[in-house]
Amino acid sequence: MKSVLIVFTVTFILTMITSIIANRTVNRSLKIKEETVLSSSKPEKSTFRKGDIESLPPVVKRYFSLVLTDGQRYIESVSLQHSGTFRADLDGRWMNIRGKQVFTAGTPQFHWTGKTALFTASDSFTGGKGELRVYLFGSFPIVRTKGPATDQGELLRWLGESVWFPTNLLPSDYLHWSFIDEKRALLVFTFDDLELKYIVTFNERGEICRFETQRHMGDEGLHTWIGKVGDYRKVDGMLIPMHLEATWVLNGKELPYARFDIEKITFEPDNFY
Repeated sequence: MKSVLIVFTVTFILTMITSIIANRTVNRSLKIKEETVLSSSKPEKSTFRKGDIESLPPVVKRYFSLVLTDGQRYIESVSLQHSGTFRADLDGRWMNIRGKQVFTAGTPQFHWTGKTALFTASDSFTGGKGELRVYLFGSFPIVRTKGPATDQGELLRWLGESVWFPTNLLPSDYLHWSFIDEKRALLVFTFDDLELKYIVTFNERGEICRFETQRHMGDEGLHTWIGKVGDYRKVDGMLIPMHLEATWVLNGKELPYARFDIEKITFEPDNFY
C-alpha cells in the first residue's frame, strides 16, 4: 500500500511539473505573437477629412460623420481586454471567458487569446495566414486549424472587428462601400487572392449594429455568420461599440456562441498590458 501511495504521489508531482512547464511555454509563445503583431504596424495615412467620404452611400457617410471627427488620426494599432461568455458547442453551456487582443490596421494582422476554466484559445491572422489553436487547461494542445478556410475566417474577424478602430473601415484601394438600401450597405475588402463581403446594417442613430457574411465553419463549408454590436461609447474622440455578439445561422436559426464586453482599449500601445 505504501509503495502504491509513493508511485501515485510521484506521478502526480511529475504531471503537475509537466503542466506548469507546458503552460509557461504556451503563454510565452502567445506573448511573442502579440508582440510581433504590434511591432509590425505601418501607417498608410495621417488624418481623416470629411471630404474623404463625400462619394460614399448616405448611410455609410452618416456613420463616419457620427463616429469620427474631422482631423481624426488614422489608427495604426490597437490592444484591448474583454470579459464575456463563450460556448464551444452551439447547444452547449455558456462559460465565462476573459480575453486580450492586438490588431494592426492597414495590413491585416491580429492575435487574440481567450481563457476559460477549461481551455485557452488562440486566434490569429499574421503574415497573410490564419490559425486557431486550443490548449486544454492552457497547457496541452488539442486543436490546431489552418489553411484557406481558416485564412478566410480569421480575415473576416479582423475586418468585422474594425468597428473598434473605425478609420480602418474608411475607403481605400482595397476597401469599398456600395449602396443596398437606406439602412444597409455592402462592404467589400480584397487582400491577396481573398475577397471578403459583409452586408452591414445601421440603426436609427447611424451606428453599425450588425454585419453579416458567409464564413467557413470548420470543414462544414460556408454558413451565414452574423456579428452584432452595441453599447457605443466615446474613446479617444471616436465612437465605438463596447459589446459584440458572434452568431452562426444554421437551418434558419440564430445560434450565438460568443458575447464579449470591452473593458479596456488602447490605441497605438507601446506594448501589451
